[in-house]
Amino acid sequence: MHADAGRVDAEQPFAVLGLDSLLTVEFVAAVTRHFGVPLTGAALYEYPTPALLAEHLAAAGHGERAAAAGPGAGASGAVLQDLREQLARILHCDAWEIDAGAAFAELGLDSLLSAHFVAGVNRAYGLNERPVTVTEHPSLAAMASYIASRTPTATAAAGCTVAYAVAGQVRDFHPDGYPGSEPMVPHGMSVILNAPSVFRVTAPTSPQRHIEAARQLGADVSGAGPEDAGTVLAEDLIRIMRAVGMPNGLSAVGYTEADGTSLADGAWPQQRLLQNAPIESDKPLLTNLFEGAVRYW
Repeated sequence: MHADAGRVDAEQPFAVLGLDSLLTVEFVAAVTRHFGVPLTGAALYEYPTPALLAEHLAAAGHGERAAAAGPGAGASGAVLQDLREQLARILHCDAWEIDAGAAFAELGLDSLLSAHFVAGVNRAYGLNERPVTVTEHPSLAAMASYIASRTPTATAAAGCTVAYAVAGQVRDFHPDGYPGSEPMVPHGMSVILNAPSVFRVTAPTSPQRHIEAARQLGADVSGAGPEDAGTVLAEDLIRIMRAVGMPNGLSAVGYTEADGTSLADGAWPQQRLLQNAPIESDKPLLTNLFEGAVRYW
């Protein structure tokens, strides 16, 4: 393309960057030679921006250079999947049929459908975007990158990751008031039972956001410094848990510290969410998160 690398926006679709069919063949060949990864032109439809392609290459273990091409690519990848599913419902088609690099107009998104789509995005991510957003970010890939940059979803991803393991490995707990008798830990409950432990670990990545979250929940954060962020938020969540009758950590739904490793093994396959988390995750870290959530008071 004869352009400086610094001028290439890694979040823009390849088509928007000017990659036609001939250049695609040349680019794919160069990537294959450089990273030793078998790649076809179809990969650029599945990973339609440099950032998403870099995430794919990095996830396959093919070098830090690929990951460096797209900061935040994990977040935009998760948002892309969510937006694709939302758009599929609006267009009455399967999500896999939607080319993330195609312009919204090509997909059949008119002004009325655009307003409907953006309204759904606002509800899902707590934003206040206008329908013109689909013009300013004219493809699903571009929109996902923009929305990911506007939303603090990463910490929530960490909470959901550990929650799935708790719900999936339940033994004999069944919450009062729920129909049936089969063992279950409702998703919301499994999220909140882990949340104080998770926030204690994620707080250093963005102390001010954690402190602000605690303030929004009603905590007195006067005098709280960055080093207090995790404790302030965790303690206020625990206060709310006790007030509404939530179980006292994982121990109250049948788990012990000895289950930490098994729960970490159960959470580890959730790589899409783990890559969206604000911290580098491994199984020992996940084990510590679960052990920290066994009992709070």
